[in-house]
Amino acid sequence: MSKQKQTVLVVDDSAIWRRGIGDELSKGGFNVVFAQDGQSALEAVKQATPDLITLDVNMPGLDGFETCILLRTRLAPPGEVLTRQASIPIIMVTADDTLKGRERGFEVGATEFIVKPFPAGELLNRVNRLLRPTRLLEGETVLIVDDSEIARTVLRGVLTNQGATVLEAEDGLGGLAMVNEYGPSLTLIIVDYLMPGINGLTFAEKIRENPGLKDIPLVMLSGVSERDVILRMFKAGITDYLVKPFLKEELLARLEIHLRASQMGKELRRKVDELETLHRIKDEFLAVTSHDVRTPLQSILGYCELLANPKTQENKKGEFLNYIRDSGKHLAHLLDELAGLSHSLDLNNAQNLSKVSLTDMASRSVEGMHQLAKLKHLRLELEFPEGGDALVKADPNILLRIFNNLISNSIKFTPSGGLVAVKVTPMGDGHICASVTDTGIGFPESLLNGLFDKKTRASRLGTQGERGTGLGLSIVKTLMEKLNGSIQLESREGHGTTVTLTFKSTP
Repeated sequence: MSKQKQTVLVVDDSAIWRRGIGDELSKGGFNVVFAQDGQSALEAVKQATPDLITLDVNMPGLDGFETCILLRTRLAPPGEVLTRQASIPIIMVTADDTLKGRERGFEVGATEFIVKPFPAGELLNRVNRLLRPTRLLEGETVLIVDDSEIARTVLRGVLTNQGATVLEAEDGLGGLAMVNEYGPSLTLIIVDYLMPGINGLTFAEKIRENPGLKDIPLVMLSGVSERDVILRMFKAGITDYLVKPFLKEELLARLEIHLRASQMGKELRRKVDELETLHRIKDEFLAVTSHDVRTPLQSILGYCELLANPKTQENKKGEFLNYIRDSGKHLAHLLDELAGLSHSLDLNNAQNLSKVSLTDMASRSVEGMHQLAKLKHLRLELEFPEGGDALVKADPNILLRIFNNLISNSIKFTPSGGLVAVKVTPMGDGHICASVTDTGIGFPESLLNGLFDKKTRASRLGTQGERGTGLGLSIVKTLMEKLNGSIQLESREGHGTTVTLTFKSTP
């Protein structure tokens, strides 16, 4: 039987705000009822007790403060009083946030305040925190190693009640086998001190020998409290110990401390990795800028010197101007690629993720590239999916950049008279594919492995001598990863190339 939805009463004199709050909470899985003023709210809670109330402060008649007082304290005729009124969480919603107003709100019984206008999702987060509190060990995996079935049963009950997935072993050897099987997926290990065969101390020492397990919290249970024994436990590598018998609250308090410390350690390592990535990006930019930008710039400066030289023949000046123009175009293209690299690798780059038509974005790109294909006498075709549009969750600017990059690449490497075909295909398994196929020169096998690598920067001249940076496909790969998509490339030298993008479809 499915669990009944929790109900939230939304009290606001603004129909727009009632609708906006209601939509957000409904999408979050709550049943929503409405009241347009304080009096209506009082009547609503007599009919059915909500699990939570959002209460606008500034309303005509009874304002939010007065309504809150009556919700908390007013007595109704016998049989109409709802005994849960006094404990219903009430979130005060206000557009005029002041310290005095908050003090007044908490005095009359408000649980929390939220200030209009608030970002999408913020109110839902508050409601979830109050009505669906996360259990301490939700999503965590804990291993219990204890020879006592009674002890394991008690610990299992406490841990599963807090949301943990519990694995069990009745001795040290079994515990080590569990560790070998589940390894880093374990969040925490609880081990008994006195066990037949491998005892808790030996078990702890063997665990800490594995570098991949050195940060997993290891709590030891013991019936002894001698200082020398406890010292030996810590030398063996335990994180903490509990003396039997212990209270459930004591166990959970200790586990919470160690889990938070472990999570903070993981977050710190993630930040270090992020900083190292940013440092590497900086080095890549410096390397590309110092080398690649200098080459066309020096070419421009050199031909400018020749043009300024009075000894330069007149019939050569047009040729030199063409060289300057080509070098300038290459420099502009390079700077555009560097800007794309910066955008795609910015770890803090906020994306405007929304429902986007893959067909529309492909059409816009094909339209924009039509003239470029025409100049090389290429056919540029687009095939739409049958039976409607193809929607994905993406940043439209990023999606357009991906298509532009792939189509311009195909145009560059396809000789005159060839074909570049763009196709959007729903796969029927919750995914949509978009492919760009050309009849171009293809890539030799020796270059394929480096096409997506920024460090390798595999590049070659186009069919009309067009130069590239070697960054294009690596940028596309990074952008696709940002959109939670994937990219595949198939190519044979002399037989063309197909690049396939795979996205999750959005209803």
